[in-house]
Amino acid sequence: MHGRERELERLGSLLAGARDGLGGTAVVSGGIGSGRTATLGAVAATAGSTGMQVLRACAAPAEREFACGVVHQLVDPLLPGGRVHDDLPVGVDDDALADPVGFLDRTTAPGSPLVVLVDDLQWADDPSLDWLVELALSSHERPVALVCSVLAGDRGADRRSVRRLLATARDVRLHPLSERATTALVEERIGAGSAPGTAGMFHAASLGNPMVLTQLLSEAASSGDDTAARTPVGELRPPALLERFARAVRDLDDEALRYLRSVVVLDEDGDAGTIRRLSGLDAAAARTARARLVDVGLLLDRDPPGPSHPAVADVALGPTDRCTVHAEAARLLHEVGRPPAEVAGHLLACTTPLERWAVHTLRTAASLCLAEDPVGGGRSAADHLRRVLLDGDLSPAERGSVLADLAAAESGHAPTIATRHVAQALPLLDGPRTRARAIAALPVGAVVTAPAEVRDAIRQADADPATAGDRPLALRIRTRRHRLDEQTPEGLEAGCARLQEVLADPDAELSTSAGQELITVLLHGAALSGRVPAASVAGLGARLLRTVPAHELDPTGALTELLGLALVAADRAGSLAHRLAVQQGAASGAGRSADLHALLALARGREVRLAPRDPDAPVTPLAVALTATAVVKEVRIRGTDTDTDLARPRLPERAMHRLCRSGAASAAGDLPLALECLLDAGRHLDHLGWRNPALFPWRGRAALLAARLGEVGTARDLAETELSLATSWGAPAALGRALRVCAELAEGPERLRLLRSASAVLAGSEDGAEADRAAVALEHCPDTVARPTAAGGGPVPRRPVPRPVLAPRPATGAPAASAEAPLGAAVAARAGSSRAMGTGADRLTAGEQEAVAMVRAGASNQQIAQQLRVSRHAVEKRLTSAYRKLGIGGRGDLGPG
Repeated sequence: MHGRERELERLGSLLAGARDGLGGTAVVSGGIGSGRTATLGAVAATAGSTGMQVLRACAAPAEREFACGVVHQLVDPLLPGGRVHDDLPVGVDDDALADPVGFLDRTTAPGSPLVVLVDDLQWADDPSLDWLVELALSSHERPVALVCSVLAGDRGADRRSVRRLLATARDVRLHPLSERATTALVEERIGAGSAPGTAGMFHAASLGNPMVLTQLLSEAASSGDDTAARTPVGELRPPALLERFARAVRDLDDEALRYLRSVVVLDEDGDAGTIRRLSGLDAAAARTARARLVDVGLLLDRDPPGPSHPAVADVALGPTDRCTVHAEAARLLHEVGRPPAEVAGHLLACTTPLERWAVHTLRTAASLCLAEDPVGGGRSAADHLRRVLLDGDLSPAERGSVLADLAAAESGHAPTIATRHVAQALPLLDGPRTRARAIAALPVGAVVTAPAEVRDAIRQADADPATAGDRPLALRIRTRRHRLDEQTPEGLEAGCARLQEVLADPDAELSTSAGQELITVLLHGAALSGRVPAASVAGLGARLLRTVPAHELDPTGALTELLGLALVAADRAGSLAHRLAVQQGAASGAGRSADLHALLALARGREVRLAPRDPDAPVTPLAVALTATAVVKEVRIRGTDTDTDLARPRLPERAMHRLCRSGAASAAGDLPLALECLLDAGRHLDHLGWRNPALFPWRGRAALLAARLGEVGTARDLAETELSLATSWGAPAALGRALRVCAELAEGPERLRLLRSASAVLAGSEDGAEADRAAVALEHCPDTVARPTAAGGGPVPRRPVPRPVLAPRPATGAPAASAEAPLGAAVAARAGSSRAMGTGADRLTAGEQEAVAMVRAGASNQQIAQQLRVSRHAVEKRLTSAYRKLGIGGRGDLGPG
């Protein structure tokens, strides 16, 4: 009995008086679960230990109609041989009932002290209550202690007989346990070695109610948790606890039940006046109901009142009643002028048809959610608007407007669904302005994969002069047009031209959210194409990142993805990575957020383990750039389908597929297939205009593969193109990597010069791994380098570091040779030795021989494809295989026919 020392001391003094011949009466009162029964049990144990005779009974609601039922529980054990009906008739006029003291004198030992315990007196039958009142009135003259327990606030406690008994007794009120008592009980049940704060969590969840506390401890133990560290204690709902509260709710009178339901539904929104109006009670009845609910232990005595435990709210209303009361609460709060957010909360909790005021309230609340929290408020706003669509009586134009608002709310967390809602809204809207507003709600990240009718609507809205008068709206439409045009070189060129205009005066666009959105998309397009210098992209991206408030930058949003890709390309991703780490606790989320975190890590030279991609996820430029970078850095791409070349409708998907196949082939040691797939992917990327080597460094990788296969001319062409593009872009990581690749193909002083240039450039890069690679290559370069001075004054002889000799193509399943092993002179040696072996024409297939013959005749690949009635890709594939077999670098080495 932790925390009940004072109460037991008072009851102990009553027992001591009874032993001295001066008895008395005490009533132990408390709310539900306060420990009344346990207290009576402690009294019985104390009385028995001191030699007192104990009579005990327990009343129950189901036995209230059985006359003298409690009396029989008390006196039947006193009768010889058990209860004999003739010895104790149950009639009200029986002498035994009329004179309880006399009966006890006849059936107990003379002078023996007696304790009579009755639990739940409020449920006792009336004849038994009268009998107990008579015993209480005479107990002070005899060695009899009468101790009863009463559930405070129960309707049964208001009966006249109970009140008479309470008037003669000393009141022992049971209050909630202190935190110290709770700690003792928790340590007793789950051990003293529980986690710090465990007892405090249980105390906060139970509010010191012994029944609630013991039920929570039992539930936590049954779930396998010995501490609250792994158990959400406040969310536990033990079945026995729910049933006990439900029984108490069933026993309430109508006024108390209405008041309780009003409190539960209004929750924190309810003051005394609002609760009274919702319950339909006058002021006096409301005060009475509240006092009764507090006494019985269903409400907390505070302002505003609240349930004593969440389980009370769970059982106070059934589904139908809950819906009805929430609908009434919404109307009441609307009438008294409460904020829309409060009213909307009740409208969401019911499913009744919505009137006009309710539709307006929900739409207003949705707008406020987005205004107060642009990043996290979208989900709440979407809930409000879906309720309007489901149960609002809307015209077609109104439905289209709500769908557009819903798309705007969903754009951050559900872009695909938002795009579908825009597509549904457009046919319902009248006028170009309203359709333009719907298009402005279209998620920027989902523009490219939107249905054809939505893409056409974007182009029409961008060309429509009706939107020109609303500059923010016009900017948002133009932003989506630029995003749509990122799939073509011409569109990217137009975006870069617009970015150059913004760079001349960026403040105008940086000052508005619509302008910031436009800048993000333009930076992204410039990063894909590499047409604007990296320094300009990095500078404007850094300003944008400083301008956008932290609470408006969604770590998993499309705009963060677009800006992140631009900063990665410019080799300035550190600031964004740090900001995302602060906002997300350095945790990479799912989907696009995971891709962005992986690319940010690779761009800074960190080790990354790529998770399998969702096959249904859209293929974005970020996903393609991540895959290309992983292939170049030889990071394993797990869970990718590389066995089946499916027909893919969009170029990014085709490029992604071929990149993955190249990586898998390289890992398996099939370098020709790796090169073929990589060249295929590169052609797809070039058709898109995505030529930036900082994001799509496939040429450098392909150059090293081609060199290993003896295609020296192809390798040099690819490396030189990569270097030219990297020089034009200007980012240190891309330029340094391109220089290192060129150095691998060079020999002598040129190799040394290129490696020194690469190391110098990479000193300003965030990609530490690439800088280390260049440094190691420079250190192992066998050509003349600065060396320390020996003791004799001359240079210390440096032993050349041997470079691996190029091995023949490994057999299937053999370990892959790295495509970036030092090449140098071995490239030229391989080309010469290949020619010395002969032409190899006897190993060419018929198709390869035809293609080679036409090349010698001066035909282009396109002419060969037309003549042979095959695709240009097939011609390139045949020629690549033929060059490899012949041991030459390209068509220039074939000579005339």
